[in-house]
Amino acid sequence: MENERLYSVKWYKDDELQSVEFFRFVPRETPQLIVYDLPGINVNKTLSDWQRVYLSRVSLASSGHYRCEVSAEGPSFSSVSGGGHMEVVVLPKKRPTITGGKSSYRAGDLVDVNCTSAASKPAANIRWFINERKANANYIRQYKAVFGDDGLETTVLGLTFEVHESHLQNEGKLTLRCVASVNSIPSDSSSHHNQYLSNNNNPPPAASSTASLGGYEVNAGRTSSPEHFYNPLIIETMSMVSEVRFEERRYSNARPI
Repeated sequence: MENERLYSVKWYKDDELQSVEFFRFVPRETPQLIVYDLPGINVNKTLSDWQRVYLSRVSLASSGHYRCEVSAEGPSFSSVSGGGHMEVVVLPKKRPTITGGKSSYRAGDLVDVNCTSAASKPAANIRWFINERKANANYIRQYKAVFGDDGLETTVLGLTFEVHESHLQNEGKLTLRCVASVNSIPSDSSSHHNQYLSNNNNPPPAASSTASLGGYEVNAGRTSSPEHFYNPLIIETMSMVSEVRFEERRYSNARPI
């Protein structure tokens, strides 16, 4: 279509039942740009044109399959289209937390703790580490994710094991760490819960608890940069949304309209 005159550019959002147009650009009409109301779609008219569409205030309702159709004027009246799936990912506002730990342990004691990562979409994937080594799968207790009224999910992962002498090799200190990550977003977000263990009759030193936030501190509640750009769709991320992923597919076969 490089040598043909542009007739229109249309954007659609598809769901399971229908394809709904939300943006139209026709250069020879007045107004050239028309936007149709659709839940989750907030088009920035000032920044949008025949080449790209800017979406502001994206939310979970903005997720879905998007398709762009470009049509030429006569005599060919041909058109091409391309599309892909856009997923809005919401990171937790808070760091993962560990609950249930005691102030001290001895060899033979039972450790029974939970790690909770609250309010994300999709549900966070949690991993447990004991003294910086991935916990044995037999120690892990799985719980079902809890859905909030806002559609966000809270994940809890338990850790239960008997303390052995091998756990006390680091100057008698046992370190438990849980790491939560959402979707494919890499994150060093973690919560540390350090317990000093005693295997003699001397009083144990006071327990300490430390926490590091890493990526969540940067991304939760705001984005690391004001805009993320995806071709052909350009997304202006705001609010709690921390990442928008757009997987592009193009359909190059021309067809008459």
